[in-house]
Amino acid sequence: MAKENKHSPAASDCLTCHGPHLASEPRLLNDKVFSICGQCHDAKGNAFKKAHLSIEASVMDCKSCHDPHASKDPKFFKKNVHAPFAGRSCEDCHIVKPN
Repeated sequence: MAKENKHSPAASDCLTCHGPHLASEPRLLNDKVFSICGQCHDAKGNAFKKAHLSIEASVMDCKSCHDPHASKDPKFFKKNVHAPFAGRSCEDCHIVKPN
């Protein structure tokens, strides 16, 4: 993580997201991923909707695309991303709602 951008919650306090001994979710998460991410990220805001092609945030798994701890990418994308996503051509396979 030393050479990567650190996600501020992960850089400051692991307990923001994780229970060290017992948690209700896999990977010792304190809550569902959407609920944890939603504490800081406004899924109802226009910027979020535009960046996520107006897909309802509650059906997404944030960690599918983003690394919650650190990344070389400023938006914390994982090193390997789905090629159509990288090319922003989601509508080739998915129904995308207009913004």
